[in-house]
Amino acid sequence: MKKILILGLISMTIITMNNCSPKTAKKTTTAAEPAKPAERPAPKPVVNNTPPANTNNAKPWEGKTTEEQVKMYSAMSDQRKDMGGTIYKTNCGKCHKLYEPGSRNMEEWLKIMPKMGQNAKLSDTDYMMLCSWLTQNAKK
Repeated sequence: MKKILILGLISMTIITMNNCSPKTAKKTTTAAEPAKPAERPAPKPVVNNTPPANTNNAKPWEGKTTEEQVKMYSAMSDQRKDMGGTIYKTNCGKCHKLYEPGSRNMEEWLKIMPKMGQNAKLSDTDYMMLCSWLTQNAKK
């Protein structure tokens, strides 16, 4: 008698657990109640200001004239330029005092930045955002 009760309890437990498991619970809907599709948040618009990948490991700014660099940096979004200001404040002050961007003109900043970017170990994207911010705020 005890064996039958124990087997009955085990069977009931298995059936109950099977019906209440998340996999089965989603599958069991009544005919009167159609299943709702999973709600997803609206996709965010894709903004791609990342320069194209270089296959030859050359930096996007290397070999460009100052005018070409300024054109490249000015084409970046305002959001990326603002992020360049944050990069400037968080990285450049680690090694030296922070100079006002207006203390130099664009050409001077673009001459200094390759060495400074290398010293700070900036990624290409961070370097470009920083240069974009500096040239935007440079002395005219």
